[in-house]
Amino acid sequence: MLLVVICLLAGIVAGLPASWTSLFPTSACSPTNGLTPEPPLCSSQEPCLNLLSLYNVDNITEPTHVPTACASAIRTGPNARDDGAPGAVTIDSRVHYYCQGTGAPGAMLPLLLFFHGSGGTVEKTYSPKLGLRQRADTYEIKPGSPGYVFLSLQGPNRHWPTLTAEDGSKHDFVSRDFASNHDFKVVDALVDSLVAAGTVDPEWIFTSGHSNGAHFAQSYAIVRHVEPTPGGSMVKAAAVYSAFDPFGPVAGDTDCRLASYPPLHAPVLVVANQCDIWPCQQFRDWDAANPNATVVYLNDAQDGEVADCVDYGVGDCTFVRGALRHMAWPTDFSSAMLDFLRDSGTVPDPTGSPTTTPRVPTAAPTRLSRAASLTPSVFTSAMIALAALPCVLALGW
Repeated sequence: MLLVVICLLAGIVAGLPASWTSLFPTSACSPTNGLTPEPPLCSSQEPCLNLLSLYNVDNITEPTHVPTACASAIRTGPNARDDGAPGAVTIDSRVHYYCQGTGAPGAMLPLLLFFHGSGGTVEKTYSPKLGLRQRADTYEIKPGSPGYVFLSLQGPNRHWPTLTAEDGSKHDFVSRDFASNHDFKVVDALVDSLVAAGTVDPEWIFTSGHSNGAHFAQSYAIVRHVEPTPGGSMVKAAAVYSAFDPFGPVAGDTDCRLASYPPLHAPVLVVANQCDIWPCQQFRDWDAANPNATVVYLNDAQDGEVADCVDYGVGDCTFVRGALRHMAWPTDFSSAMLDFLRDSGTVPDPTGSPTTTPRVPTAAPTRLSRAASLTPSVFTSAMIALAALPCVLALGW
């Protein structure tokens, strides 16, 4: 707990690099395209200095983390997995790394795309605490077809447009010209390659993610549910952990929200915590704004049981508790999340088992007007807590 408090303080007092204002001028935010151009990569010319607390270095000059192996840290037992060396794909002269578990040409399996949180790595997505790679061998996300392809993408090292210390590995959901979003292009290329090889069934593609990766997973699923990849593939649904509106503000000091949203047709399940790092209103606004989103709050024990959201300052819900809950993937709810994807939009009941009644929109999905947002002070407070997360991650997940 002491380490968490220290990390929180580190996030509060972290100073801005001298290049911050030149990297993110006010004019870079557009209500049409979000942040333009994309958040710049860490490099020797523009090192990332405003780092997430996870990093035990003063700066990052490499544009990406290079994974060592696609394997769980545990080497024996039923939860051990080893898929060998990471794969690599080059898009626009930039190399991107990924891990792929299960699947072979001609297998025609479903595909689950997973996107790690801020400061994360693809190696950590093999943890039994996440458990999605372990379930990929046998779980019938496509009824009658055991198993699915698990693909985890390494996020590039980026400068991030927030006043709190956020530089590090990130998936870009703030550049909202989706035809030119570089991370979209990378995922598109991987999806189309797997579909062309017959490894993946193009009608059974899903996304999931944690925190930063959850925002990107929602964004990609919503856009690719109505606008196919260059190869013609589309995403069926998304189930994510601890995220909200992927088209809204990034922080109180960086808006970049869209004036109009892509059509909100994709079924989306957002799993949050009774006490989370994000204020309750963020989840409630997204649940109300998106007719095809379902938000479920897990109780404080995170044992798969649902509860009502609790705001900061109520009872023992503090930033520190919210940070601890946020960083711990809801292992006991992973199967319910996969069930949601399997059924493409059913609502989990209070026991964590999905019902058979699909969520029906109250109105036909349309392009949404600008969503309600929190005040900068509340947003900045949440971002301060978020700055501590990578340090908290070092304690476990």
